[in-house]
Amino acid sequence: MPAFPSVFPLWWIGLTAAVVGLVSLVVLRRLFKELSWQEVLLLVLVTSLSVLAWRTSGNIKELNDDPVPPFSPNDWLCPAITFVSLSVYAAFRPGLQKDRNRWEKLRAILTFVSLMVNVLVI
Repeated sequence: MPAFPSVFPLWWIGLTAAVVGLVSLVVLRRLFKELSWQEVLLLVLVTSLSVLAWRTSGNIKELNDDPVPPFSPNDWLCPAITFVSLSVYAAFRPGLQKDRNRWEKLRAILTFVSLMVNVLVI
């Protein structure tokens, strides 16, 4: 019997999204101090909801099994969804892209947070 289920309960997916949100909040407040609290909370929300949406919709055995431990296809796909979600969000928040280089770093860091939390928590 495997140590982890092939299909995760909703509470576990919710916990993963919450941990992504918490880690994102800490990272944004420490590394991007110039962002307003409103902007930070919106970025945390987009990042967390991207994880919740993808992990809920992709919660099938084939995507959750680890062909290359400890990485499942969902572990690799979830950060891609986070990256796309943040890109779409930024398209409607032009102020974020004033400093293009800084925005790209912020998006890359949040994408990495999504990957790490998905591998470690779920």
